[in-house]
Amino acid sequence: LILLPANTVSIGASGAVFGLFTTSILSRLSLRELEWRRVVEVLILGEFVVGKMLSEMRVAASGGIAGVNHVAHLAGAGSG
Repeated sequence: LILLPANTVSIGASGAVFGLFTTSILSRLSLRELEWRRVVEVLILGEFVVGKMLSEMRVAASGGIAGVNHVAHLAGAGSG
């Protein structure tokens, strides 16, 4: 939010949801138990999260959508 203008208001939980997406992938990664079901689950969730993050980066780089705080989404995923 430091990157946004001073008069920007940001409310909502969408950044937290992106953080939970990232956390869900990282929590499933365990080097002790690499069974194929867990690997498939991580790959599917990972593809979803990476796709959403790339989409957010493209939209944010092109100027964004009015009323959507793309920085909060990206920061939420980064903090997750």
